[in-house]
Amino acid sequence: MYDLEKRLQESKQKCFEAIHKRIETDAKLKEEVKHLKNMLKQQAIQMAEQRRHFEEQRRHFEEQQASQMAEQRAHYDNMMMQMLSYVTSQSAQSSSDH
Repeated sequence: MYDLEKRLQESKQKCFEAIHKRIETDAKLKEEVKHLKNMLKQQAIQMAEQRRHFEEQRRHFEEQQASQMAEQRAHYDNMMMQMLSYVTSQSAQSSSDH
């Protein structure tokens, strides 16, 4: 009987140890999940900031491009007006010469 009680006690002890180990493992896993969630949150914040920064850069670039195109268009229009003026004056001069 004593041997049976001893085996039962050992079995209970092993069961308690297994339960304790499982509780420790669960606590570690919960802590790791919490840590990973925080990392994901930080990455999401960083990605949002990077996206905002990229959008600002893109908008600035597009504004620069539009400004440069407007300047080029104004220069082109000015050159066309000068050529038209020159051609008109040459045409008028050649008409008056005849």
